[in-house]
Amino acid sequence: MQHLGTQPITTQRLFLRKFRHSDADAMFSGWAGIPQATRYVSWGTHRTPDETAAIIDSWIAEYPKLHFYEWAITDLSTGKLIGSIGAAAQPDSTACEVGYCLAPEYWNQGLATEACRAVIQYLWNCGFESIDALHDLRNPASGRVMQKSGMHYQGKRMVTLMKNGQTVPCCHYIIRKEGVPY
Repeated sequence: MQHLGTQPITTQRLFLRKFRHSDADAMFSGWAGIPQATRYVSWGTHRTPDETAAIIDSWIAEYPKLHFYEWAITDLSTGKLIGSIGAAAQPDSTACEVGYCLAPEYWNQGLATEACRAVIQYLWNCGFESIDALHDLRNPASGRVMQKSGMHYQGKRMVTLMKNGQTVPCCHYIIRKEGVPY
């Protein structure tokens, strides 16, 4: 296992990079402050740009830790911030969990899948052997991203949300590095 931390990733249409403090307003107005965009994520809709700025500042403080993975998803051609994707990992584990959120205006264009595939490949290069993801049962579009990213459905799980302590049914997906048995 060789953690590399959040390093830039370029795809055909996207540039994934570390967040900057100056991203707070764009993140808040693009997705973090929009109930439609945050309806099925585990964290609550941000109430103010300052709340978003505090989250970004906490990520910036974590970037020196090489087992911390959180990317700003930007449009490669315009540089516009359109979403986020991250992987929750423990320093001594070869497994992690990915999660993502995009601004609604960028939904249904294959961008989440493109970002997820790129992050999965990056994580393989770090030495991860297993990558999980969960989506709220009421959000099948996120499940399609997982499927198109090569993940395999494992069943349902009840998950307690950070935002309100509510327990909701989620679909569990996993992908294992080639040669690692299921």
